Amino acid sequence: MNFKATNPMAWTTTFTAILVLLSWAGLAHSAFGFIEEGYELDFDTVTLPTHPAGHVRFKQCDHCGNTTLSVDEHTTYHNGVRTTAISLTELRSAAAIQNSKLIYVYYDLETKVVTRIVLSTLSID
Repeated sequence: MNFKATNPMAWTTTFTAILVLLSWAGLAHSAFGFIEEGYELDFDTVTLPTHPAGHVRFKQCDHCGNTTLSVDEHTTYHNGVRTTAISLTELRSAAAIQNSKLIYVYYDLETKVVTRIVLSTLSID
């Protein structure tokens, strides 16, 4: 658009529109926040759930107590980072035969329910 200095109404309208758009962007940005947190854990410190409505237990450090988080029917299990979901039984089987050293446990910050568990496919020797 080509606005001339002699048309102050056009500048005012444009300036107001830009301010409105920027304020909406700010409101939208503040509406989004962290809803999920995750742990990167040594596989040996994690006890996987035995059934889909169970719990996952782990130690965050050598001197820390156990942390217990619930899993439910919405929790997904993955063998590798960018993979489709597998069943809990398949995850437990994969963990038994792989030389995995890391596992990732992600949970909802509000409900403290695990959203997904990801078994690392990287082998660190």
